[in-house]
Amino acid sequence: MDTIAEVLSLSLSLSLSLSLQEWNHFSFFSSAELTMSITDKECQRFFRAAILVLKHGTSLLQNLLDLKLQQLHVSLPELLHLHRHELFHAWQKHGCCTCPTAKASYFSGYLITPQYEDLYVFMKTPSRVCQHLKTSVHGTCSCRWRVRKGVLTRSLDISVSSMLLLNFNEFNLDDETIEAIWELRRLRHEIIKFSSEMFLTEESSVLLWNRIVSSLTSIAKLLSTDCHNQNSETIRTLRDDPLHLYSAKAIVATIRHGNQRELSFLKASAC
Repeated sequence: MDTIAEVLSLSLSLSLSLSLQEWNHFSFFSSAELTMSITDKECQRFFRAAILVLKHGTSLLQNLLDLKLQQLHVSLPELLHLHRHELFHAWQKHGCCTCPTAKASYFSGYLITPQYEDLYVFMKTPSRVCQHLKTSVHGTCSCRWRVRKGVLTRSLDISVSSMLLLNFNEFNLDDETIEAIWELRRLRHEIIKFSSEMFLTEESSVLLWNRIVSSLTSIAKLLSTDCHNQNSETIRTLRDDPLHLYSAKAIVATIRHGNQRELSFLKASAC
């Protein structure tokens, strides 16, 4: 077992400082940023906020989506199949065989390719079965994608789960919940932006923390009293207790994964 794995298995506190060599096992940050001691208050503020948003915020949205699906008596794969055409045009702006004209009826751009492929898998069907493909220069159509086998809410990140909750009228969310979900999306993007420095001043941390708490509390209270109480305890723990190294590693991996997916999309778009 290597050094990092041993440290992680012991769940040591973030009060430990990491060497550059250890950080390089799991960090994507620049060498200058790697020199920052994890004991720095500014660094700890970043990780406390990041864990609250990217870990607990993600879990709350997944639980809310599960609840709404249960209330509708449908599974996630059934919902994705029902809205296959809409979600295709959350990804692609060109028309498909389901569109009434050669151009797409609508295009939201809410999904990037890796996110769409988390939900659907491409089927290599003969082009002759789709009238659209005979004349299309894009080589794809909504009819050639099926719901990915085994897709679960547990596999959806904030961007995807929030997109599903916000864009389907059957979920019937009230204005407060809609705003809380939008706020969590914004917070997620801000955390990704702050990750380039892993640094939060006390003033910016207080403002960010209050926004996070407000958003998560609004979502948690929709789920159950137990969930609301657990959310309050999670907030208290992250605010007051020592952080653990494994939590920092998980957040770094989450940010790195999100950045790689979005960076690949930007590179493809520029081509």
